[in-house]
Amino acid sequence: MILSRNAELPHYVDTVTTLYNHLNKNIQNSVSGRHFNLMLTNLNNSKVGSLAPAFTVNDINNQPITLSSFRNNKYVLLDFWASWCVYCREDIPYLKEIYKKYIPKDLEIIGISEDDDVSAWKKAIAQDKTQNWGHILAPLHNQKNDNLVTNKYFVYGIPVTILINKEGVIIGRWSGSGDDNMDALKKLLNKAFSEK
Repeated sequence: MILSRNAELPHYVDTVTTLYNHLNKNIQNSVSGRHFNLMLTNLNNSKVGSLAPAFTVNDINNQPITLSSFRNNKYVLLDFWASWCVYCREDIPYLKEIYKKYIPKDLEIIGISEDDDVSAWKKAIAQDKTQNWGHILAPLHNQKNDNLVTNKYFVYGIPVTILINKEGVIIGRWSGSGDDNMDALKKLLNKAFSEK
């Protein structure tokens, strides 16, 4: 299995988990303790090498997108972004290039926006000409929703890009924008599709 270095998630997650497990049960069972435990679970469940957390969310056309529907069929690239995020939008030309090259080879892109303003979200999609791939909303003001896609994937800042293979395993994760991350993504895609 091809895996990319996990550029965002901290390497000390095992240490933090151990420390949490040694906390007094009253602290663990407090509201803050339970929330922290959920964050640790989401962190572990969304790192490179983990089975990608499942979701079903209605897209921009009010049609359901179910991650598991791509299993054994397509690679999936999750792009966490927002219309107001300058760095996210700077990566759009790279993503469009990737889309054009790999859509015929079984890649799907799903844009997951943290926009609160639906009209700004739709306007950005039209301006960037990214209507060809899937788009869903996961606004930040909903952070207390445990089922939110951004929570499940431990996304607390954007942009974040996550590559999932056909078996549903996360094989690459990048935080931030720019040439280095996009070049690493392209290399991983090239390697993945050349080995087919």
